[in-house]
Amino acid sequence: NAIETIHILFGIFRRHSSERLTQKGKIRYTFGVFVWKQEQEMESTEKKSYLYIFISGILWGLSGIFVKYLTGQGASSLLISCWRLIPAFFFLASVTIARYGFKSLKIDGRTMMFCALTGLVTQALFNICYNTAIATIGMSVSAVLLYVAPVVTAVSAALIFSEKITRKKAIALLVNVLGCAGKA
Repeated sequence: NAIETIHILFGIFRRHSSERLTQKGKIRYTFGVFVWKQEQEMESTEKKSYLYIFISGILWGLSGIFVKYLTGQGASSLLISCWRLIPAFFFLASVTIARYGFKSLKIDGRTMMFCALTGLVTQALFNICYNTAIATIGMSVSAVLLYVAPVVTAVSAALIFSEKITRKKAIALLVNVLGCAGKA
């Protein structure tokens, strides 16, 4: 049933064993589909969580369109990255302050240094490189290269840190490469 699949994908219903549901007395059988009632708070929170993930995936997918457009208008990758990260910082800081107060922003200097360094190295550098790749080689090739990153990470970890590539990792990496090859 397509509707049941959509509900499961977006986490509206959680799969439980029928025994557990029957024990709680919260199950009924309607039109060949098990329907159950969960506690409202948990269901609401879970729905919101999946909705946020869904929305962030859509926004992430749309970012390439904006990068392509802004690059065509003459904006540099650095400018686009700044305009992406700076408003995000202020938005997230505002939400954090609104929900948890100013006390939640108090951290020691060493932790602040590591957070800033991590943000600069990972987010800023990543955004600049990704935006440059989109402007230079296009969205589809850039996305494929981005999703090859787990393979590069696993191979680097094996070479540098002598990490074992187990059978599960090898299968996951193979599926990753096949998925990227299918998109390219």
